[in-house]
Amino acid sequence: MKLLIICCGVLKDELEYISKKVKTNFDILIVPEHLHLEPEKLKIEIQKLLDETIKEPTINEDTNGYDFVVLAFGLCGGALNGIKTNKHTVIVPKAHDCITFFLGSKEKFNRLFNEYGGKAYWFTKCFLKQGFLPTKENLENKRLEYMQKFDEDSASYLIETENTSFSNYNTCAMIDDLKNPSKELKDSVNSCSLEFNWNIIKHCFNDELFSKIVSGKYNEKEFLVVPPYKTIRQSDNEEIITYE
Repeated sequence: MKLLIICCGVLKDELEYISKKVKTNFDILIVPEHLHLEPEKLKIEIQKLLDETIKEPTINEDTNGYDFVVLAFGLCGGALNGIKTNKHTVIVPKAHDCITFFLGSKEKFNRLFNEYGGKAYWFTKCFLKQGFLPTKENLENKRLEYMQKFDEDSASYLIETENTSFSNYNTCAMIDDLKNPSKELKDSVNSCSLEFNWNIIKHCFNDELFSKIVSGKYNEKEFLVVPPYKTIRQSDNEEIITYE
């Protein structure tokens, strides 16, 4: 069996780590994580990489080299909505966002989202690479960036809007390997907690969903199996995604 995994850059390290523990034959294509800030560009890049798989050297006529192509992304502003499959069967994990991958399942994500009332701001090691740490220093730096693009009033309005959004949170929810914790992640969480007076709650990283992604065996509860020549659609129910 051979897989192609097209994934967001925030999942790269974990997938490469899992690859050392399994015997599945798979290739990985990485989509830059910063594109999650521009969902339409992210969608274009995902579709481009998916379409390019039909140009891969053929192992057999039906698969063009891969048994499955896995799209490892969360909803990310609807970036998967409208993606068209080609000759391949495409596998999509049922995940609201990347936090689902690090918690291990959409059920745990839903439970914790409800438990925290949607007021948890999530932190992972990958977040340090691409996320925006909500501190006054970073907000000021972003305001200066906005001032280079817009007038001062517009820049101040945008920053005030972002700053106001942080008032919706009251918890720093950190996901880490608790046996070998990241000092950088801990320091960043502590800094943000002090900045906004948020509680800190720690969760252990769970690699179960990553392991299932590379397994080549996909159950319908956790994965959407999309036949060739279909269109992926975001759903409004607990299934998260569907196809037509």
